[in-house]
Amino acid sequence: MRAALETAGVIFIAESGEGPGVRLRKDRPAAEGLKLDELSAENDG
Repeated sequence: MRAALETAGVIFIAESGEGPGVRLRKDRPAAEGLKLDELSAENDG
């Protein structure tokens, strides 16, 4: 699961006194698939 999240642009942050966390990478790769305005009930699935 971690590898999939990292591929999607999630950076795991080590615990540094306040607990572990995550952050989104600023230069995330372009998403594959449909854009938000292309979503519909016809192409859901």
